[in-house]
Amino acid sequence: MKIMLIDDEIHELNSLATALIAHGHDCISYQNPREAVVTYTESFCELVISDIRMPEMSGIDLMLQIKKIDPEAKIILISGYILQDYSLSKSVKQAFAFLNKPLNFTKLTELIRDVENLTRVQS
Repeated sequence: MKIMLIDDEIHELNSLATALIAHGHDCISYQNPREAVVTYTESFCELVISDIRMPEMSGIDLMLQIKKIDPEAKIILISGYILQDYSLSKSVKQAFAFLNKPLNFTKLTELIRDVENLTRVQS
């Protein structure tokens, strides 16, 4: 599966990309969420995984911009902060899923499998 990763923390970004690539996924990584939005249409990614708190643009704003381009986009939001605060937002409900940092890689791989299954069904 082709996955777009966005996180302003380079160590987190590289660790996640390395783990996903080891599991057979193709990853495109961005530290700058604005750059990710600009290249989204050309990337043909089946899944976007983004941090929520970033200085350039929040992961929520990134999600909303990608959803304008592709309303069917599958986006998983991650955060080192408590996600309850974000879950109250109506716009946040457009995300496929939320995960807390540090990431539970088993849970993430289950969500990726769910996206793969949905993608197959929709094709």
